[in-house]
Amino acid sequence: MALAITKEDKKLASKAKDLKIKYKMTLDDWNDMFNMQKGICELCKIAPASNVDYDKTNNKIRALVCKSCSLRLSKLAPIVILPQMKEYLSTH
Repeated sequence: MALAITKEDKKLASKAKDLKIKYKMTLDDWNDMFNMQKGICELCKIAPASNVDYDKTNNKIRALVCKSCSLRLSKLAPIVILPQMKEYLSTH
């Protein structure tokens, strides 16, 4: 008898595939980064880390950030660089 695949199994498989395609990282790599950061955004140090931040010029992964910081980095960085963003980008 085959075991039923749960929604959680499908979600994890989808996340693993997405990480591999977009960032060439495994789910274990993501979990290791998440644990090293104690689950907190590397930029704001407040919100839960949920997104991979990477340097688009060389595809190097910087850290895990929250959704808000990810949006700020991708959309607003050329316009407004907050002091903590400047420090973060200079150290990663």
